[in-house]
Amino acid sequence: MWSNARGLRPIIADELVRDDALAALSRYSLLQMGDEGQWGMHQLVQAVYRDQMGEAEAREWIVAVGQWLAKVYQFDYYEMETWPAAVRLLPHLQAAVALAEQWGVEHEEIRGLINMVGLYLQHDGQLQEARVYYERHLALTEKMWGAEHLAMATSLHNMGNLLENMGELAEARPYTERALAIYEKEFGAEHLDLAPTLHSMGGLLESMGELAEARPYVERALAIHEKELGPDHPATATSLNNMAVLLNNMGELAEARPYYERALAIYERELGAEHPSTAATLSGLSILLQEMGELAEARPYAERSLAIREKVLGAEHPETANSLNNLAVVLAYLEEYPEAVRLMRRAVAIREEKLGSDHPQTEASRENLAAMEADLGEL
Repeated sequence: MWSNARGLRPIIADELVRDDALAALSRYSLLQMGDEGQWGMHQLVQAVYRDQMGEAEAREWIVAVGQWLAKVYQFDYYEMETWPAAVRLLPHLQAAVALAEQWGVEHEEIRGLINMVGLYLQHDGQLQEARVYYERHLALTEKMWGAEHLAMATSLHNMGNLLENMGELAEARPYTERALAIYEKEFGAEHLDLAPTLHSMGGLLESMGELAEARPYVERALAIHEKELGPDHPATATSLNNMAVLLNNMGELAEARPYYERALAIYERELGAEHPSTAATLSGLSILLQEMGELAEARPYAERSLAIREKVLGAEHPETANSLNNLAVVLAYLEEYPEAVRLMRRAVAIREEKLGSDHPQTEASRENLAAMEADLGEL
């Protein structure tokens, strides 16, 4: 076996030498090839090699693995074709992070892996699990770079965004405000990197009921995206969608509709008809149409949103619960109470498990369910 990580690099770089090495290891049953051409090492063999390493060698290997994983892990929320590879690599990222913590390795690549794991877990609806990684990332970033470094802004933004999703709004606010302050100090008021945190700040204020205060943040993000990325970029569509949600919540229904429709057209064209972003805008448009009294038109949007999220995100994802709740409300307005109750019960169960019984969305679904069950009982 090679003595250190540096000794492995020339072997990996030469395809013929690498294949010979893999074949030799396979003959001794130290590696096995999986069904999809992927090489694997039994956990017991891994443990033996780790036990034989000294501390310095183990730390060097952890950094080398972190560098390789950071290079090959290419998860992108907008690009769904990157998701399957991310799912396969995620356990390796988590293992590398755990070993780094065990050996006290504090390296930039490991810090990056911690953030990658947190982002994927949040995307997958595992919010409590994501929080653990975000907290570690924030602590390590501050230790390595200091409280006011630009690297802190990303970590603070992610933590604030997650806490907002978890319904912990008051706790989320200082993280988002600190992130935005760092970005603005570093880049000024109109840099592209500000836009996601402007979105988060606007969404947070909106969730706290401060709609008028939220609007300038959402408008700034939209202006930045249109200027820097153009009118047809998926990120611009996200800004359009967020503007539509805010206008809807402010009661400006007619003004909200063209923002939803523009966002939907961009998402369908650029990301496809079955992307979760498409589903989010379909759901928002359905809610808008409900409030405009156009129930027959609202229903197919709500049904499409649910179908996409169940297929792409799974039946137990928090975003699937959003679509279940939305479609159930449409059906209740249409007086289709048995199906509305069935869907709302699913939404309540998912939200209680994924978000907790005290989350505002869980409480809203429970209230909706109680009203629907009462109407069904009357019938």
